[in-house]
Amino acid sequence: LIRQAKRSGFATSLVKAKDFWAKDIDSLDVGYLYHQENLRAAKRGVHITRIFILEGEGSLSDLRIRKVMLEQFHAGIEIRVAFIDHLPPELREDFGIWDNETVCKVSVARDSNKVVGASYETSAGELLRANRLRERLMKDSLPVSEALQDDPDFQIPIPPHA
Repeated sequence: LIRQAKRSGFATSLVKAKDFWAKDIDSLDVGYLYHQENLRAAKRGVHITRIFILEGEGSLSDLRIRKVMLEQFHAGIEIRVAFIDHLPPELREDFGIWDNETVCKVSVARDSNKVVGASYETSAGELLRANRLRERLMKDSLPVSEALQDDPDFQIPIPPHA
């Protein structure tokens, strides 16, 4: 879906960073390829918001996930962070909303924490439900600038017209 996105994308990331985004960040695995597609979409002008739902504040010390967050942030993706133990169960969902037309729900195996599938919905009811979850998650998450304020590599990009 991210390859076809024209205007916007919202996605959560509930999978463990070391098992998806950063495990083999230098190889051609699913997480790496998805990461690259996100960077390309941002470059072509798609406004993307991603909320990383992490196991706890200690997860922020993992340099691999910090690298992914910073690369996406510097590409223009709005990055936010939430901690799973601070969220009610109904907000602990891995999903995305693309161009406000399609909802993608990601299935993750609890024993291995691997992505095992995805389902896609375009009904008005599912879009409404997903947008309500998005609104609640936006309120219950922190901008990456607050979550990584102690990181010397984190810098807010200065707009070219400034």
